[in-house]
Amino acid sequence: MGAGLYGLNGVNPKVSLHLIRCYVIPRLLYGLEVILLSKTDISNLTTYFVKLLKRIQHLPDRTANAAVLLLIGQIPIEAEIHKRILGNFRNIIDNDNSVERDLAFRQLAMKSDSSNSWFRKVVIITELYDLPSPHDLLVSPPSKSKWKKIG
Repeated sequence: MGAGLYGLNGVNPKVSLHLIRCYVIPRLLYGLEVILLSKTDISNLTTYFVKLLKRIQHLPDRTANAAVLLLIGQIPIEAEIHKRILGNFRNIIDNDNSVERDLAFRQLAMKSDSSNSWFRKVVIITELYDLPSPHDLLVSPPSKSKWKKIG
C-alpha cells in the first residue's frame, strides 16, 4: 500500500472515508456532546477535518470546503457534534424520574436566552434545524423510531 491512507497510490478515497468514519470521528468527537465548545474550538476541528478530507481526495488546499464535503458525501463536523448532542438529549428525556430529566425541566424553564447552558445549546440546535422545541419534547417524548425520522 505504498503511500498509505491519503497517497496517490494508497487506499481508495471511499475506503479511506469509511476508515475515518469508523476510527477517527468517534475518537475526535469523544465526549464533545456534553461540553460547550467555543467558536475557536469548532473552527479548529472543522479546519483539521476538511484538510484531512482534502488529502484523501487529492484535492488542492484552495478547494472550497463545501465542495470537499459534497464530493465525498460527508456532513460537516459541527453537524456531527449537533447529532450527538441531540442524541444525548433524547437519552435524557427518555428516562422518567431521573435527576437529569428533572434538571432539564428546570434548566429549560429558568435559563435565559443569553445563558451559557448546555440545555440552552440544545434549544439553539433545535431552532437551527427546525426541530420540535425541547420543552415540547420533555412533555411528550417521541418514540425512538420517530426520533430517528425527525433527526
